[in-house]
Amino acid sequence: MIIDLDEFKHVNDSFGHIVGDMLLEQVADRLKKAAPEGAILARLGGDEFIMLSPYSGNAQLLADRVLDAFQAPFSVDGLNLPSKVSVGLVTSADSSDELDELMTKADLALFAAKSGGRGRSQLFHAQMDIDYHYRQRLKADLRDAVADGELSLAFQPLFDIDTRRVVSCEALARWNHAELGPVPPATFIPLAEEMGLISDITAWVVKNAARECSQWPGAVGVAVNVSARDFRGLDLPELIDAALVDSALPAARFEIEVTETAVIEERELANRTLKTLADKGIAIALDDFGTGYSSLSYLNALPFTKLKIDRSFLVDIATKPRALRLLASVARLGRDLDLTVVAEGVETEAQLEAMVAHTLVQQVQGYHFSRPLPARDISELIARFNSGASKDQAAENRKHG
Repeated sequence: MIIDLDEFKHVNDSFGHIVGDMLLEQVADRLKKAAPEGAILARLGGDEFIMLSPYSGNAQLLADRVLDAFQAPFSVDGLNLPSKVSVGLVTSADSSDELDELMTKADLALFAAKSGGRGRSQLFHAQMDIDYHYRQRLKADLRDAVADGELSLAFQPLFDIDTRRVVSCEALARWNHAELGPVPPATFIPLAEEMGLISDITAWVVKNAARECSQWPGAVGVAVNVSARDFRGLDLPELIDAALVDSALPAARFEIEVTETAVIEERELANRTLKTLADKGIAIALDDFGTGYSSLSYLNALPFTKLKIDRSFLVDIATKPRALRLLASVARLGRDLDLTVVAEGVETEAQLEAMVAHTLVQQVQGYHFSRPLPARDISELIARFNSGASKDQAAENRKHG
């Protein structure tokens, strides 16, 4: 069994390593009391402990006993500190199994426990080993794909809600594995974050998105997502400057999207970087609004120009008045702050009609209009929608004299 103390880094960062060491001593005491007779208990390092036990009962009950031992908070040097732990465990009927192999499996179970929300336990099962080797293969192949330029771009358009014209496109990295086929971004982007490759991908996306955008008709812009790691790993103003010069793209047509979580993780650096970019005329969108901390102070303190409301706000707006009122209120907040308000994840005509009738949303993005398209198709879509919208507007102008 491998036991990991949740949020221990926060304790060290907030109260210092002396308090952290005192906390670890109390953790060890609780583990000793929870351990069955004959168990070997040790600290692996940091905030991780290991328990090797000849326990012949129900392993899950033993894990529950460990979790129960950490229900009450710790009192350290006059401070009340959190006490939750996550537990990964593996059982074996063969006493000759190598300890290293058992530790690897327990560690995989621990990873699953923490991924499921922390403060819980997870028993190892064979699928975890399959998933682990799959992840290791993906990591190696992703590193090669990034180095060899094997990623591609897709673009999802944003539409003006009144004119139905394409006003911008969000650039999205895609990976088509030679043997496994398309690997979902929800799979390979976290791997890139974990491996420290995400900034290499961001740099590639910035350069190629600007180049693609420069070939689109009209004044359609392009948006690129930026992560917390990018604030540390890249000189974003210099990178974007170089991309704009290389593509001859005006700064007004380039935009970055950043989540509130990313801004909070790198508060000071993000603040300086975003203000530098804003001074250059780069638009800055707050992405997935409503899923993070949603601290209104960040809307005022940072130079955002656009507020992208997360898709979770749209799910029930066509059937539940309360959900529609909530969306309308968030949209009003953005408009009152002079931000362009975008609704993400529009999937039905009913959602669109509800927004048009009852909210101040200005732009929309979602499968109802278009899925992300490869670079070769996006210019055609822009031309089709925007020329059609222009003809409709001209007809409307003629109608009214």
